[in-house]
Parts: sequence; structure tokens; C-alpha cells
Amino acid sequence: MCGLVGIVSLKENNSQLVNQIKLMNNFLSHRGPDDEGYYFHNNVALGHKRLSILDLSKKGSQPMIDPETKNVLVFNGEIYNFLDLKISLEKKGEIFFSNSDTEVILKLYKLFGLEGLKKCEGMFSFALFDKKKDVFYIFRDRLGIKPLFFFKDENFFAFSSEIKSLVHLLDSKDLNYQAFSEYLFYGNSFKDNTIFERIKSLEPGGLIIFNNSTKKFSSHQWWKVEDWIYEDYPDSINKKDNHLEEILQKNIDEAVQRQLNSDVPVGIFLSGGIDSSTVAASIRNTSSRKIKSFVATFDFEQGINEKNKSFQVANYLNLDHEELNISGENLIHTIEKLAHFYDEPFGDAANIPLYLMTKEAKKSIKVVLSGDGGDELFSGYPRNKIISNLDILRLVPNLKFMPNKLFNRLSFVRIKRISQAINSNNYGEVMAQLLTTEILKKNPFSLFEEEKEKYLRETTNPFKSFLECNERFKKFSNSKKMMLTDLTLQLPSQFLTKVDRASMANSIEIRVPLLDEKILKFALNLSDKKIFSRFKDKIILRNILKKRISRRIVAQKKKGFGVPYEFWLKTSLYDYAFAKLTDDNFLNYFNLEQKKIETLLIQHKKGISDRGFMLWKLLQLSLWQDKYLN
Repeated sequence: MCGLVGIVSLKENNSQLVNQIKLMNNFLSHRGPDDEGYYFHNNVALGHKRLSILDLSKKGSQPMIDPETKNVLVFNGEIYNFLDLKISLEKKGEIFFSNSDTEVILKLYKLFGLEGLKKCEGMFSFALFDKKKDVFYIFRDRLGIKPLFFFKDENFFAFSSEIKSLVHLLDSKDLNYQAFSEYLFYGNSFKDNTIFERIKSLEPGGLIIFNNSTKKFSSHQWWKVEDWIYEDYPDSINKKDNHLEEILQKNIDEAVQRQLNSDVPVGIFLSGGIDSSTVAASIRNTSSRKIKSFVATFDFEQGINEKNKSFQVANYLNLDHEELNISGENLIHTIEKLAHFYDEPFGDAANIPLYLMTKEAKKSIKVVLSGDGGDELFSGYPRNKIISNLDILRLVPNLKFMPNKLFNRLSFVRIKRISQAINSNNYGEVMAQLLTTEILKKNPFSLFEEEKEKYLRETTNPFKSFLECNERFKKFSNSKKMMLTDLTLQLPSQFLTKVDRASMANSIEIRVPLLDEKILKFALNLSDKKIFSRFKDKIILRNILKKRISRRIVAQKKKGFGVPYEFWLKTSLYDYAFAKLTDDNFLNYFNLEQKKIETLLIQHKKGISDRGFMLWKLLQLSLWQDKYLN
């Protein structure tokens, strides 16, 4: 895992390239503290910060240059099938000088061109400069596990693993109001949008081709999630449950085995939930290595402690389990640091414990396996059950009387929001409203001054990406649409972003075996009845896990990351948040109405209304403004 940067001067004067690329690269020191390197050619400059995971020698350093073709590569991530690819390339006569996966990418391109690069499986973003053609090829992995951002104007074409390396190139920091609108509703933006109008994110499965001679720029998808859904997929896979479970278990074991490949210590974050326990069970089944597992316990008031279940799983599997005691004592310092690392306002407060966990874990390991992806692939969210019951729910006048399995412990406001969502005539809006905690009658736009509120309503649509997914996936069932939309939008924009920035801030590489290509293809081609249920979640994952650990442990409910930001905003963070959110600079820049913000804070503190997530998003927006606009 590393950080990469590149810049191409589009004007004749290249005198500042050396200074520019070094400045850009230095912003990424946390992503790669082990080594750095540069490449210069005419108006082209590349930089790299290395976190050494495979082949710790200098032979794995980057930028890497192919000795024959002189092609150059900067690469962030891991190619999990690189050993198989290397063997096949050696059979064709290729000679390797390192044991790194970086060199495999160069050889693939040398022999097979762009089609060869599509053979890569793993988490990656990379830029390959074909020196002879004077062309850049910039790839991002299928699901967007690793980030890539770019910027182009009349002076520069530039790209980086993080936005912070590009911001100084902007002559103005105009906001992208579509991204801003999405953030207000969801806590993050979607697709290629970033909060900066002129900086874009390369979408998952995306490819940029930039011809340095002609200055022609193009961007398109080299892979789409629906490409892997086959009408003629073997029928046998959907016939017998035990056969399905055998195939999935084999795929998971193989994914875990190849993601354990590392020349540095590897561990696992084990919450005791279905997903992380499935990965842990595969580690114990496929590897003889003594792997450290970790669970975090927090001193956060009102927080959730998963220590007991985690230790039950670890003891059953005989793992070397360690408890990470995470203190919330310096909470303000932590959230201010995270505002720097995320580059954009980011609303998922689970980045706090993840950041603190990786900070502690780095004392003994450098690579961590996690269970991310299980909810998206195997119907693990409450909204999946709502979608499966949409036909029934639309007939019920009052959702409060529905079974607890659907609406257990939900507040009246949430039930009202769900009722509003499921009765929309457009299924894209159904999906969009199920993923936001905001309700339309009191949506975030109402917090702004009249003119700005009108502008946001008329020029942006926070549901736009969901409406586009609804059209894109129109040939699939409602349940499959929700799955594909989660994989396309929320997974890369929220969850994988959270994981990448929080872990790389501490120079830790997190790998996600459940998002391995074989598992992804398997899940995408399961019939609806094998994956979606009216009342159950993760049916097939639970079934295979029961064969490896105690059924009693599997049956226990997972509580999830309980980050009590709503509670903090009433107590320890109230004065801090009040000062930040009523600051004239903040209010005036975003055209927010002071009285409405004050009322929101006071009513939340008194328990009159629960707008904790809205307040948290505004606080993160204020912290981001401090770091990047002031």
C-alpha cells in the first residue's frame, strides 16, 4: 500500500515540475513512510511514497521502470493473483528482477497491452506511462477499494491517491454543489464528485487515457458490476444449498489465503460479527501462521462494547487475541486530525474508532484483514428486508404495527421516514430515502438562507445518483437493484473511503477478503431466493460459519460500531460544536441561518428532537472548512 502522484505540465515552462511533484508527494508521507521515489521526463513528473509490504528490498521501489520498454509505473495497492500471473508470464519467457506485484503489472502491459491489465485482481490504483507512445493509462480497481483523484486545467494534468496533493494547484476552491447536496443528506458524495468543483474522483472500474502529445483526455469504465452477472451462469449453482455453501466456503478460503501473502506481520480486526468471524475462521482453517486478532474496547460514554463476543470467537478458533483499549479523552484533537486526513467533509463517525484502532495496532502489525463487504454482498442491511417486504409494507397504513423483526427499536421519526420512502412512485427515490436519515419536510436545505436554499433545491438533486442507478439496473429485481446500487455508491463512497483514509493515516494496510473477485462474482450470480429474505440476513454466510464455530456464537446478534456522537453533541462536545457552528465565518461562507442552527443545537441537547447526524455533518463541514478553505 502506498501513495502515488503525477503531474504533466501543459505549457512549455517545466521549471517548477521538480518542486511541484515533491510538494505533492510530501502530502502523502503517511501513506508510505518506508521509501520514496521520483521520475522525470520532459514535461512529466511522477512521485511515490512506499509502504513496504511485499519484497521489502529496493527492487520493489517505485516509480518502477521496465528495462526493455522504458515504461514507468506508480502503483498503490495489492494484486492478489500476481503469483499466478507471474508464473504464466515466466512461461512466455519474461524474466523478473523482483518479487513484487508491481513488476507483474509492467510485464502484463508489455505482452498484452490494456487487455493484460484487466487480468489484475485485487485492490489497486495505478498510473502507467507508455514512454514510446507518450500516453498515460490510469486504472482504478473494480469496487473502488483504493482511491484515485485527478485535476486538469490549461496548465496541468495531475493525479494523486489523495485530494490534499492537488488542492494547491487550484487557482480557486469553488464548491461542487451537487457533491455538497449529497453530503448534506448522506455524509459523503457519490461517483466522480468531490467537494471541490475542479477535482474529480476516478470511479471504481474507471480508466483514464491521457495522450501527452495531443493533450487528448478521455475517461471511461473498463469494468462495470453488471458485466459479471451472466444469464447463462451454471444453473447448478442455484440448485442445492449445501453445494452453494461449499463453493462459497472454498472461494472465501482461497481469498483469505492469498490475502495473507505478506512479508510483514498480518492481523485481523475481529468484532465477533458474522463477517469478521467468517474471515477469522478461514484464517484458522487455511493457515498455520499464528495470526494476531484485535478487538477494540472504548471508554466512550454510551458506546457499545463487543469484547465478549469477540473473545468467544477468538478462543474458539485459538487465535492470539488482543484487546485494544481506545480512549476518547482527546476527542477534539482526533476529529480535527481526521478532517485533515479525509480532505473532504465526511460524516461517518465510525472513522474515529477505526483511526484509533489502527493507531494502536501498528505497534505490532502492518497489515490487517477486515470483514467489510459482507453486508453488501449477502443482504446484511435492514433496508434489504424492507425491500424484500415492499409489496406488503405498501399495503399497511401504520408501520408501527409491523413485526419487530423489521422495525425493532426504531424511533417514530425513522418509521415515518421509511413510510415516506416506500410510498414513493420512483424506485430510485425509494433506495435514496432508505439510505438517508433526513426526511423531506425537514431536509437539510431548510437550514440555509432563503436564496441559498432555493439555489440548492433548483440546481442540485441529492438523489441523482440513485435515480441513475435505478435506470442503469432496470432489468433486475428490486432487491438486486438495491444490492448493485450499494456496491456502486455507498460501498466505495462511504465504507471503503472510511477504511482507506483512517488506516493509511497510520500507515496500516487494510485488506477486505470478502470483496475478492471470486466471491463478488459468486454473490452477483446467486438467485434472489438464495440471497434475499423477508426476515433473515446473511443466510448463506451464517450457514457456512455454523460449520466452523459454535452455533450459539453465530446466533448472537452483532451490535455494530456504537459511536455515540449524538450523545457527545449533548454533553462533552456541546460547547465546542456550538462555538464552531455559530461562528460567523462558518455561517456566512455557507449561508446558513444562525437562529436555525442554534435551535437545532439546543433542541438536540434538551432531547426535544434528535438531529444528531445533521449536527455531526455540520461539525465535520466546519472542521473541513478550517483545514482547506480558511
